Amino acid sequence: MFAYLYLYIFSFIVSLFRNKRNTYIVCGILVLVLALFAGTRSPDIDNDYFLYQFYFTQSGLGVFTGLQTEVCTYVIPRIISFFTEDYTRLSFLVFAFISLSLKIFSIKDYQYFILAVLLYVGNLFFIQEMTTIRASVSSGVLLWSIKDLYEKNDKKFFLKLGFALLFHYSSVMFVLIWLINKFDVKYKWLFIALAFSMTVPILNINFITILHLDAFSDKATDYMTIKKYEDSKLNLFNFKIIIAFLYLGILFWQRKKIKIAGFDILLKTHILSLFFFYLFSTTGLTFSLRSFELLSVVQIVLYPSLIFCFNKKFKLVGHVIVFATAIVFFYYSIFVSDILKDYSSWLF
Repeated sequence: MFAYLYLYIFSFIVSLFRNKRNTYIVCGILVLVLALFAGTRSPDIDNDYFLYQFYFTQSGLGVFTGLQTEVCTYVIPRIISFFTEDYTRLSFLVFAFISLSLKIFSIKDYQYFILAVLLYVGNLFFIQEMTTIRASVSSGVLLWSIKDLYEKNDKKFFLKLGFALLFHYSSVMFVLIWLINKFDVKYKWLFIALAFSMTVPILNINFITILHLDAFSDKATDYMTIKKYEDSKLNLFNFKIIIAFLYLGILFWQRKKIKIAGFDILLKTHILSLFFFYLFSTTGLTFSLRSFELLSVVQIVLYPSLIFCFNKKFKLVGHVIVFATAIVFFYYSIFVSDILKDYSSWLF
């Protein structure tokens, strides 16, 4: 049933996009529908809901938790609390609207917008919008700032970075993307760094311990505490990582055929996402996967670039491959992974 619904939504969006004047309308509808779906979910759907509920409740009462969580988890529910007592539930909705607006409108002019949306909904939507809601906004800012990177607009980029840091401290990783772009770091150095990071789990190097990050961050300490329970779950070559490597190999090999603005930045960020996945693999499932997911939002505009690798007569093959990738992600998210329970909403 989900597969048929997925195909129907795909066909519906395609029909609307035949008229370019409908772009903003379609984006608005997508944001509205997806935000209501994610933002009005019931408390027992995902694993992080009750933690955020605690933060939002404390904020509504005027309690600031300091460095235990980002500024946004205090400011947003605090503002909403001035207007309604139902600020806790509405905070989830506001986070969803901010995140999805950033992502959808950042890619609205992309040639393969429809495929990008399908890739996001099939994969990261259920992880970010339904679970890691702070990081979700941060990844939206990353998509928003790609244009600033390839246009060398440093002022706008760092303003957006500051905004991202209000939602998730790990956004500081975006500085590395800026440095790589600023100094035009060659692919060979990135591949050497990736190869090094892949030796980290072999040598069992833990950078949280080495850099003594647990002495400065409660979150780092928490990751180390739960690490022993997660080691058995961390698959260093899970199917998402394998797909990421396959796309990396093909897109790097055929990169001269791909003529889209910011392609090099997207591909290099993709390499960085894999780099951080392996670099933090010894710190536990949460730190490793969420670092990967934060940066892998670029996949939604990078993967459809595969279509450029095919001659005109065979471009349909590229479309089918990318669409199949979205379907595989969607099937895994709904039927295989255990990140979500049966869906229900307080709205209906």
